[in-house]
Amino acid sequence: MNIRTERLIIRNFHLKDWEEVYLYTSNNSVMKYMPEGVLSKEDTQAFIKENNNKKELRNSQLY
Repeated sequence: MNIRTERLIIRNFHLKDWEEVYLYTSNNSVMKYMPEGVLSKEDTQAFIKENNNKKELRNSQLY
């Protein structure tokens, strides 16, 4: 699902986004209260893949 406004686009992660996601998932201050804690590069890529798989599964169950 995508949401667009004049100034903002909200969309699902793409695997190519992993470096930008890693910028905050590797930051101790950002991840301080997250149960996963700080993520490695590999963990960040796995996080994106897992979330995309969950969204695909939910979407396939809608029909």
